[in-house]
This record gives sequence, structure tokens and C-alpha cells, in this order.
Amino acid sequence: FEGPPIINLRRGQIDATVVLDPRGMDVRATFAGQGLSRGTLSIARFSGDAHLVDGRGTVRASVAGARGRSFALQLAAGIEPHRIRVNLAGQFSRRPIRLTRPAVFRRENGGWRLEPAEISYAGSRSQLSGRLTSTTAQVDAALVRIPLSLLDIAYPRLGLGGLASGNVQFNWTDGQ
Repeated sequence: FEGPPIINLRRGQIDATVVLDPRGMDVRATFAGQGLSRGTLSIARFSGDAHLVDGRGTVRASVAGARGRSFALQLAAGIEPHRIRVNLAGQFSRRPIRLTRPAVFRRENGGWRLEPAEISYAGSRSQLSGRLTSTTAQVDAALVRIPLSLLDIAYPRLGLGGLASGNVQFNWTDGQ
């Protein structure tokens, strides 16, 4: 049994202040690094900051890489105890990519639900939604002319070309 893929980090830095207070915890942090990898996913550089007070706040991050295809993404997340709202924009293979409808995750029955989010890239779009718990995963995707080269971010030697349109449903239950 190999276990989960190893996470490697060539160089990284975190500067953080954490205040433990009976009224609520306060976290302020900045982070940056180079050479982050897990399995086939590789990020050349990343940076960002976070400010959370009692489970509420913001996280901003930038990631970039060039393994398979070049990408540079900026993320901004608003965090609440039972809700996370994510906006994303940037470039993949020198073409704009962005969330045209933010990804909103809501805590629900021991897991998280992704409300329908929409991604736009190079004249294509996809809508994603789903649910994740410790024992199940469910993803629904509606694809319209999505370039298969997007998979190169996670699988750089995959080398797929062409476009995909249609609906995808994925359901997984632990032990089945």
C-alpha cells in the first residue's frame, strides 16, 4: 500500500500571526513558495495572504506553472463558518480563463456542497456542481466546447486534443 501521493515543496515561507482569544481566533498570514508538487500536479510558484477572524475572512492567492501547459491563476475567497465563495481568473496556455459564476461551497450534512459554478475558457464554458463528504463524492458537469488540453494542468503528459461537449455525472461511495 503506497498511501496518498507525497507533497513536495522546494522552497516556501509563511509569516503568520495567530491570536487566541476567548471571543474568537484571529489569523493574519502571508505565504509564498516555489516547486510545489503532489502526484502529477506541479505548481512552479505561489503566493498569497489570509485574514480570518473567528472563521470569517478572506484568502487571496496566485499560482503559476508551465508543466504541460503554462498557467497563471489568481484566486480570491470569502470565508464564513458554513460557506466559502471563490472567484478565479487568469490564463491557461496564454488564453483567459475565469469563473463567470463564483464557486460557492456550503457546509451541509457532514460535508460540502458546490452550488453551480461556471467556468469560461477560450470560447467554451462548463458548469460544475457537486457534493463531497468523507465517504461520498458526487460531481455534475455540463460542458460546452471545453478543450481537453485543460487536463494538462493535472496530467502534463496526457496530450489530449480536441473539444468536449456534453454532460458528465460522477458518483463515488467509499467501499463501492
